[in-house]
Amino acid sequence: MSKKSVKTVTKVAPVTTPAPVASETGRTIVEIARELKVTPQNARRVARKHAEALGHAGKGARWVLSPDQQKTLIDALTRELKQPAA
Repeated sequence: MSKKSVKTVTKVAPVTTPAPVASETGRTIVEIARELKVTPQNARRVARKHAEALGHAGKGARWVLSPDQQKTLIDALTRELKQPAA
C-alpha cells in the first residue's frame, strides 16, 4: 500500500482594489483650449512659450494646471489670439 500525501490548502481572501481617488482637480491645457476654441496644438505651443511663468518645464506628460496656472495660460492664450498674424 502506498501512502497518499495530504496537502493543506489555505484560502486567501480576495484582493479588492480601492476605487481610484481623483487627486487631479485642475484642467488640462487641451480642456482650456477647447473652451477657448483654440486648437490644442496652438495651446501647447503657447504653454511651452510661457513654461517658466506657468512653472513647468517638462515635456510629454499630461499636465494638470492649478487655478493660478489656468489663469496665466488663459491670459497668455488671449494675448496670443489678439495679436495680428505677421
